[in-house]
Amino acid sequence: MKLNFFVNEKDNLKASNNLLKFFIIIIGFMQVVNLIWNFYLVKNTRTIIIPAGIDTKFEVQSNKISEEGLKQYGRYIAFLAFNYSPFNVRSQFEELLKLYDPDSLPGAKTTFYSIAEDVEKANVTSAFYIQKMFAESSKIEILGTKKQYVSDTKLKDETETYIIEYTVKEGKFLIKKIYLKESK
Repeated sequence: MKLNFFVNEKDNLKASNNLLKFFIIIIGFMQVVNLIWNFYLVKNTRTIIIPAGIDTKFEVQSNKISEEGLKQYGRYIAFLAFNYSPFNVRSQFEELLKLYDPDSLPGAKTTFYSIAEDVEKANVTSAFYIQKMFAESSKIEILGTKKQYVSDTKLKDETETYIIEYTVKEGKFLIKKIYLKESK
């Protein structure tokens, strides 16, 4: 009779081990499903941004930004880069440089600091009025009128087109280059 007890206990342990193996397989399968689901969610997550003072929202996905978002960034960048006076030029350029791609930052820093120095020395004030804006996959084209004054004397009153080359990395808008488009 004691021999039967050990045989039954051995069968019970086998059944218990099989049950534990089954649950381990179920838990492993659930982990794989969870991993795939999390990857899908991270890849397709949208962030809706409503910056202060702006009444429209725009979307930013991993490396894409909506057209409305590009136009909002274009207006903001144009304001910082082309509207300045000797009193605020450095602070505006500092804020603009925060939007630059780290690879392009050294060249942009040199350019904007040089412009800031010239503006402060010559007492130049600039205003840029946007007329049209076109957004593409890696460029924003801004057409507008630029007016510059030295003290109270008008220095410039011309229509100019600026190109902003940009990239979106991990949901962050980064400027690569800003330049004046050559007129034909």
